[in-house]
Amino acid sequence: YDAKELAEAINGFMATLSYTDKFIFTRRYWYSDPVKDIAKMAESTPNSVTARLFRIREKLRRYLEKEGLPV
Repeated sequence: YDAKELAEAINGFMATLSYTDKFIFTRRYWYSDPVKDIAKMAESTPNSVTARLFRIREKLRRYLEKEGLPV
């Protein structure tokens, strides 16, 4: 696979997420914000953010597999 194909798949995946999940995912994996800070910004708890990130990563893995990309 190439970077363009992967980028298109990730963009497609991001379109499936709720606003809050997009925010949490982007803050953690694009901006590298600590979970504690993300929780504060999202008016949530660190445990809740950690659980959401786990579910989002699993959803991303399944999405990429469905798209035929290696994970």
